[in-house]
Amino acid sequence: MNPIILTPREVMNLYYLNARHELLEVAATLDRLDRGAAAHQPEDDLRVTLLHEAISVLANPSETPNRAERMLEIFCKLRKS
Repeated sequence: MNPIILTPREVMNLYYLNARHELLEVAATLDRLDRGAAAHQPEDDLRVTLLHEAISVLANPSETPNRAERMLEIFCKLRKS
């Protein structure tokens, strides 16, 4: 059985508001980190580095739709450390 592939418009109709909400949450988290770093001695935290790596995956267009997989690989680095 072949999976049903949605049109880009259908994808946006179904997922835009949720994606927008989640991206706003990420932006708010990064703002909190920046304010905290400005008020206190910044700490090295691998999680912050991993968030920035994951964001770069989202920001760059890809020929293959495997962003979620690439992000999971990035976040797995936390377990290995």
